[in-house]
Amino acid sequence: TTQETMDQLQQLMLGMSGGGMGGAGPLASYPAFNPQFPHKLTSSDCITYKAPHSLSSSTNVTRSLSTIKPQAQHSSENCTICWDPLSKETSAKINACCHKFHQRCIDECLNREPKCPICRLPIGEPQGPCPSGSMTIALSHFACPGYNNTKAIQIEYDLPIGTQSLYHDTPGQKYMPTYRIAFLPDTDEGCRLLTRLKYAWTCGLLFTVGTSLTTGMTNAIVWTSVHHKTSLWGGPYSFPDPNYVANCNGSLDALYVPDAEICLQRLRKTASTSDDGGDDDDDDIAEEIIYDAPTSLSSSLAAAGAFTPVQGNSSGECAICLDPLSETSVQIHKCSHMFHRKCIDNCLDRELLCPVCRSSVGEPQGKSLSGSMKIKKLKQQGCSGFECTDTIQIEYHIPPGTQLSYHENPGIPYEGTVRIAYLPLNNEGTRLLNRLKFAWKHGLVFKIGTSLATGASNAVVWAGIHHKTKLRGGAYGFPDNRYFAKCHESLDEVGVPNSDACE
Repeated sequence: TTQETMDQLQQLMLGMSGGGMGGAGPLASYPAFNPQFPHKLTSSDCITYKAPHSLSSSTNVTRSLSTIKPQAQHSSENCTICWDPLSKETSAKINACCHKFHQRCIDECLNREPKCPICRLPIGEPQGPCPSGSMTIALSHFACPGYNNTKAIQIEYDLPIGTQSLYHDTPGQKYMPTYRIAFLPDTDEGCRLLTRLKYAWTCGLLFTVGTSLTTGMTNAIVWTSVHHKTSLWGGPYSFPDPNYVANCNGSLDALYVPDAEICLQRLRKTASTSDDGGDDDDDDIAEEIIYDAPTSLSSSLAAAGAFTPVQGNSSGECAICLDPLSETSVQIHKCSHMFHRKCIDNCLDRELLCPVCRSSVGEPQGKSLSGSMKIKKLKQQGCSGFECTDTIQIEYHIPPGTQLSYHENPGIPYEGTVRIAYLPLNNEGTRLLNRLKFAWKHGLVFKIGTSLATGASNAVVWAGIHHKTKLRGGAYGFPDNRYFAKCHESLDEVGVPNSDACE
C-alpha cells in the first residue's frame, strides 16, 4: 500500500543516517517522508557558482563572525593563534563557539580550512575549494538501470580554465578546464539527493584542484569525496548500484551538508536574494589594462615621437650606412644624431637605443607579449609584515601566440601564461602599482626566453622587474623588508619614471 511504501522509505532514510564516512562530521538527520517535497524532476535548471577569492572572505564564513574593534575590548585576553593581546588590533569572534582571535590571524587559518582552530567546529555553512563553473540539470532520455524503467536525471558540470586561488595547492598557477556528466534516478530518493548535491555545488564542495588519479596530471580539476555515477551502464562508476544513494548521502554528511528539506529552503532563499538584487562585489576589479604588442619596436608608440625630420639640405651622412642624408632622413630628439629612416628603423627593431651614443630613444619599450593586467582588491587578506588588512592583487594573463620580429625566434609559437602578484594596499604599495602599470603599458614586464623553473624554451618569462607571487613565505612571498627598494631599482633600470610622473 501507499502507507507501507512511505513507511519503508522512512526506514530507509533513517538507516542512511547511520552511514557517514569515517566519522568526519555529524550525520544529517533525515526527517519523515514529506509529501510536499518535489519527488520528480519537473524542470531543467542551471546553477552558476562563483568561487570566492579566499575561504575567509566567502559569504558562508563572514556572516558567522563578529568583528570587535580595539576600543571595544576591555579584557586581558590573548589571541590563541599569535598570543598577543586582543586589544592591540581588530579582532573577530566566531559566533557559534565564541572563541576570539585577531582578524588577520583567524583569516589566515580559515583560508586553509573554515573551522575554529581551537574546537574544530565548522564555521558557518559548508565552504569548499571548488573553482568557478556551472551545474546544469535535465531529464535524460535514457532509463536508469536498476530502477524499473525510471528515467535518469543528467547533471552536467562545466568548469572553464582559470587560475588557482589562495586556498589551492599552487595559488596563481593555471588549471585546465573540465566537463563532467553524472546521473541520478528520477525517483523520490534521487530528487532528494539532487537537492543536496545542488546545495553542495553552491558551497563549492564537489570539486577541487589536485592531481588526477586517472592521468597523473597536476593542477587538474578533480572530484572531492562526494560520490557520483558518471555512466549509466557498466563499471564501478555506473548503475545498477543499490548502495549508491546511501553512499552518496554519507559522503555529503561527512561534509556537513544538511538534509534535503533544509537544503531546499536555503536554495530557495538564495534564489530569492539573487532575484531581488544584492551586492555584487565578488570581482572587485578596480582596473583592467590591455596591452597590444607592436608589430615592431620601431613602430611602437614609445618610439613614435622620438624623431624630427632633418631640416634643409643637410650635407651630413647617415651614421649607419654612411651614405649622404636624404629628404626622408630623421634626427633623434634626445641626442641629435641623424640617420636614414629605413636604417634607424632596422636598428630600433632590435633595441630602442641610438646606435651611436646608446642613449634611449623615446619612452621605454619592452618586448612583452599581448595580454591583460587586472588589478583587484582582496579584502581582509593582508600581506605578511604590513599592518594593512587588504591587498592589491595583480593578475597578468598572456594568451598563446606567435613570436614577433623582436623576439628570439620570430614566427615560432609560445604557450600562454597566467601570473599573479601581490602588493600591500597602502600608500607605498599604491605608488609602486603606478609604476608597474606604466611598465605593463610599455611592454616591460615579460619577454620570451627559457624558463628557469621548467627549462622550457620559447616560454613567457619575467623580464627582470621584481614581483611577489605569494602573500606569505618563501623567496617570492612576504614579508621582505627590501622588496620595495629592489622593485623600484629594477624599474629605474628600464627607465620607468617615478610614481607621480606615471599617473
